Amino acid sequence: MSGLLGVNLDELNQRDAAECARHWRKLFFLSAAVVAVIALLGAATWMQSDRRQHLLTTASERDHAAAEQALVEDDWPLAVAYLDRSLIYWPQNQDAVSLLWSLLRYRPAADSLVSRQRHELNQPVQGLAWSPDSQQLLVRLAEGELRVLNVAAGQFVEPAINVG
Repeated sequence: MSGLLGVNLDELNQRDAAECARHWRKLFFLSAAVVAVIALLGAATWMQSDRRQHLLTTASERDHAAAEQALVEDDWPLAVAYLDRSLIYWPQNQDAVSLLWSLLRYRPAADSLVSRQRHELNQPVQGLAWSPDSQQLLVRLAEGELRVLNVAAGQFVEPAINVG
């Protein structure tokens, strides 16, 4: 058939091969462009993530510094708020964790509630729990008895509760 059209078969094969090569070249360059765009987007995402982490770390450190300043000014509730936000920004901030734990465990307000007291219970203590307002302490004793200590008054609330 190629001879009837006045075109040599070898020339037709060469044209087909050239057309196929152009097709594969287009596909290669299109694939390379897609891979390059994906690589650029990945690099941009990584850089933004790194910058975000740097900004969160800086904000956490600044909140920690603000908490220390609040403690210098004897405003421990504000210091706790700053430390809380500091740990929301960067949970691995060990300095803020340590300071927050110290404040919650040994906060200055706890010293002003009562002077140190001694209470005889005559049996081992199995558990302790503070009320949400830190005004009462629930004491569970070994024999199944619950006692409530009014911290401000320094006295146990009567009667004791027997839970068996």
